[in-house]
Amino acid sequence: MCLLIIQPPSTRIPENHLRNGWKANPDGTGYAYAVNGKLVVRKAFRTYAHFALAYSRDYIAHPKAPFLIHFRFSTHGGTGAENVHPFLLCGGNVVFAHNGMLFSHESPIPTESDTRFFARTVLAHRAADQIMGKPFQGFLAHLIGGGNKLAFLDATGDISIVNSEYGVWQEGVWYSNTGYLAPPVFDYSRGTHDSEHSYSDLDLLPEDDWVRHNRKSGNWPDDDRVVADWANTSGAF
Repeated sequence: MCLLIIQPPSTRIPENHLRNGWKANPDGTGYAYAVNGKLVVRKAFRTYAHFALAYSRDYIAHPKAPFLIHFRFSTHGGTGAENVHPFLLCGGNVVFAHNGMLFSHESPIPTESDTRFFARTVLAHRAADQIMGKPFQGFLAHLIGGGNKLAFLDATGDISIVNSEYGVWQEGVWYSNTGYLAPPVFDYSRGTHDSEHSYSDLDLLPEDDWVRHNRKSGNWPDDDRVVADWANTSGAF
C-alpha cells in the first residue's frame, strides 16, 4: 500500500529503509526536494540502482534540503509513469504524494490512479498558500480519513503532512507506515519470525559489496565519485 517518506533537512535515511521500501512497492518510485526556492522532481525509476544513484547524488549535493520520497504499490489505475508520485501542483510551487486508498475518489478512467484523480479534481485549482495552510489541511484530514496520509512540500522548503499521527517518526524522518522495515519470514524450524533473513543473499551483502556486485554485473551506472560517496555514508543517506 505504498510507502511515503518525509526527510526533513539535515536528517538521514538508512539505506536499507529505502531498499525495503523499493522491494515492497514495485510500481514506480519518485522523489522531490526543495532548493534555492525551487522544487526538483525525479520519478519513474524502474531499477533500484538508478534510483539510489540519482537520490544519493542529490542528497550529497543538498544535504540540508527537505526531501519527499514515494514508493508506489498500485491499487487503482495502471502502473505507467503518469501515475508515479509525487505530483506537482500550483504551477510547480507545491509537490505532493499520498499513501492509502481513496475509495471516495476513484477515477472513472480505468488507467488513472485514485491519487492522480484526487490531484486533478480536488487539488489542482488551489493556490499554494491555501494548500499549505492549516484550515485546508484540516479539511483534507476530514475528507480522506485516518487510513490515508498526504504529504506536501513547497518551493520554500515548507513541509506539511496530513494525518502525520498515523505514521512513524524515526531519527527525525517520517514514514507513512512500517514498510521501511524488512518483512519477517516465518522460520518453520523454530516456529518464529525472523526479520534478519528476509531477502536473497545479494540483498544481505554489506553496502559496499552490494555496490561492487551491481557495478560488476552492469546494474549500477559507472560513476566512481557518487558510488564512493554513497558507500562512505555507512549505509545512511
